[in-house]
Amino acid sequence: MGAALRDRLFERLEYIDVTSLVRPGVIPRYGSAIEQTIHAKVRAEAHCIGDYLSRGGAHLVYYTRKLSWFVQVTPFIPSITDAQGHVRNPSELKTLPFSSPEYADMAFVALNSTLFYWFITTGSDCRNLNMREVLGLPLAMEGIADLIARI
Repeated sequence: MGAALRDRLFERLEYIDVTSLVRPGVIPRYGSAIEQTIHAKVRAEAHCIGDYLSRGGAHLVYYTRKLSWFVQVTPFIPSITDAQGHVRNPSELKTLPFSSPEYADMAFVALNSTLFYWFITTGSDCRNLNMREVLGLPLAMEGIADLIARI
């Protein structure tokens, strides 16, 4: 399939002007007006995950900085065994502390979402999962908590 589309690859590429969306350290890579609309909706949120971190919070979410085909965010420290069968710590493991299990759960779900993957692939170096992207994901957790409480 890939070889069949190779001849048409460049004619299928789309570009849009993102000059007004450039921020310090971020030049968005959007290929359509739909992505620009998603950007506007996401950026309209006043709160970010970083607003809900609690220094010394007992409810933890972990992530590793290295990116590949997926983002590794877990509610536990992943167990890694080397070729010799020795358990070792994950490289570049980062911890996000929250004051409540609900906030930790919401962060876990949000950071494993397709929206977050789009967020980092259109606005980061796509090589490292940096605090800027993790903490900067727009999300109003109290609004979500209110919705869940009504269910």
